[in-house]
Amino acid sequence: MKGAEHGQLPVIGKDISWVEVAKQNRSQLLRATHFTRFASVEGDKVKAMSPTMPYGDLTIECLELKSSFTLYITHRLDFLHLCYAYDWCQNSEAQEITLQNRVERFKFLSGRDDFLKLYSRVWKTRKMEVLVASAPFVEPQRGVRKWIRKLFGTILPSLIVLVCPKGYLERVVFDDWEGLKGLEWGEMFKPLAEFKPQI
Repeated sequence: MKGAEHGQLPVIGKDISWVEVAKQNRSQLLRATHFTRFASVEGDKVKAMSPTMPYGDLTIECLELKSSFTLYITHRLDFLHLCYAYDWCQNSEAQEITLQNRVERFKFLSGRDDFLKLYSRVWKTRKMEVLVASAPFVEPQRGVRKWIRKLFGTILPSLIVLVCPKGYLERVVFDDWEGLKGLEWGEMFKPLAEFKPQI
């Protein structure tokens, strides 16, 4: 299923469905390896190049399938969330604020002030990665929301976008948490930033 170049990669929604990917991807998470923006963003407004063109495309890697895919971004909110995530990865000030908030939260919950030491031991880098998951699979819809998702699925936003420390996906897939338990595990497992549709 691997393609040598971006243009040869199978397209999710055309060559392979989210359902097929999800069946073989226990973690439900995919690593975004390249994001091409076709639209522009000013504040929370998106300006598309044309009404028939996607807002952008994403090259995504499935660790469990050992394959990469192309995903066309056709919903404005999914595109905005990806832009926010990629911009956040370049914003060292926002990252420091987030880490400081996590330090304070960890101290409040545990009475310990060694969060940054623990974080550095587990992640060993301050580099970030963007992960995506299909919203309907990660958070199954029930009742009216399930009915709305079925009826309007193609026009609703469909991605959950996470920013995590580099290496997060491997830890999730291989369940490798270096003996972390309880609160320590919970704080290391929690993404640094999360953007998802509220539907």
